[in-house]
Amino acid sequence: MVSEFTRANRTRLNVFPKGDIYRFRMYFDEPGLFASLQPYYNKQEYRFEVPGDRFENVADLLRSYGYNPVVVEDVEPFVVAFKRFRDHPRVLFKNAIDERRTGRYTLFLLRDQESVRKAVEKGARQVRDLEGVSWPARKGD
Repeated sequence: MVSEFTRANRTRLNVFPKGDIYRFRMYFDEPGLFASLQPYYNKQEYRFEVPGDRFENVADLLRSYGYNPVVVEDVEPFVVAFKRFRDHPRVLFKNAIDERRTGRYTLFLLRDQESVRKAVEKGARQVRDLEGVSWPARKGD
């Protein structure tokens, strides 16, 4: 299916695998695209979660609308830390694929580098710059 609405330039869409689930977060304003993806939308987490056996079909659909889905294996460049028990900037919740608590920090896996840049401007720190802090692995990651 080729969409009536296509983008002039392909928009990168980072996809983060967790076990056999491919997760991504994006606001889609194209007619019909969100409706096609709705079965994969997790309302509690505000993200899409696509089973591995359906991911290629979903990736093809996204490409037909002008998106470039990119599976991200190395998440570290997308993880920021914010000290626990402090107010977190809205950008962290708005653009987070996942959130975890470890030690003194709450860690956020953000959807793209622009979100990382904005979070750092608001006081977050990139995990790669913190000694002894990393995105903790969980069963299924």
